[in-house]
Amino acid sequence: MDLFLVYPLLRDVVRVSDSSIKEVMDEYVKSVILFFSDNIVVIPRQSINASPSMVSSYNFCPYKAWIEHRYGIMITRLDWIRRIAFGEIAHKQYQDYLKSTLGKTVISEMKIEDDDVVGKPDIVVYNDDDTIDILELKTGKPHSAHEIQVLTYVGLLDERVNDAEIIYMNSRTQVNASPERISNAIKQVKQVKNMLSSATPPQKDCGNCPLKGICKIIYESPIIRGMLPR
Repeated sequence: MDLFLVYPLLRDVVRVSDSSIKEVMDEYVKSVILFFSDNIVVIPRQSINASPSMVSSYNFCPYKAWIEHRYGIMITRLDWIRRIAFGEIAHKQYQDYLKSTLGKTVISEMKIEDDDVVGKPDIVVYNDDDTIDILELKTGKPHSAHEIQVLTYVGLLDERVNDAEIIYMNSRTQVNASPERISNAIKQVKQVKNMLSSATPPQKDCGNCPLKGICKIIYESPIIRGMLPR
């Protein structure tokens, strides 16, 4: 029997089957270029300019974010890929729901950019008055970096934004998009980009990280680096 995982806040909208998660996970697994012990894997990731999601990666671990940015990869665990797969399917289901109920143009992961900052909001809804709403779905716990993401999207889309919200598993947050907060968010994104573009990696502080040691192995092994996209 196929099991379903439910997005609690969107219980009647997002119901992700176990089999559909497996399908998406299989696609990720096919792209794995390195497999370490404890189900830690390395997957190619397209390198882009400064993006709001960089802030979340940098907050998790500056050293890991630097390695990923430098070599065009994502270092993760197979059980984390399951959560990524759930998020991708949930986004698609919610987008389809909005299209069918609102009768409006709804775009998922629309690429927006200005200068060297690039972003892809989860969902952009076009209203009848030519304004837009930004909806960002998150499967993890609320974090300040999430607001920085959304504020940067608002800044890139300029005055057209009517509303911006972050939808978590059990709650939703309306983002206060004041000009000052938008400016500070974009500044933070650019600062992180500059740090990740440095030739010198940030200080390591692995502690109890579940990926402990892998970043160091990648950085210090010429053989492994030769297998990476960049």
